[in-house]
Amino acid sequence: MKHAKIKALISALNRQLPWVEEFMQLVDESGVEISSQTPGRAIAQEVLADAKIHKQTTARSGIESCGFDELISAMELVPPNDQVLILGLIGSKKRGVLYCTIEERVLGGVVVARRPFLEK
Repeated sequence: MKHAKIKALISALNRQLPWVEEFMQLVDESGVEISSQTPGRAIAQEVLADAKIHKQTTARSGIESCGFDELISAMELVPPNDQVLILGLIGSKKRGVLYCTIEERVLGGVVVARRPFLEK
């Protein structure tokens, strides 16, 4: 999926949600990379389980993040075996993952601060 399409999907959302604003800033960042031109796919129950785990691990690690609560709430409403498209963006300081239905309706997104590499 191209950068312009991702930007259009995000632009249509409610910017009052913190994750939407964070994702829009990431999309607009100079030099942001799309992790793959072809979206990944997973079934909804796997996305839900992974989101719950990642929410806990990022919180425990003290990593700045947003969007997990909204994503989990949305995924709880999706039939467990439905396919979900997964689109990743990598910025200089943050990375984001956007989750959509096969019809490209946004289910949610997560933005997480990138951890700097440890220097030896």
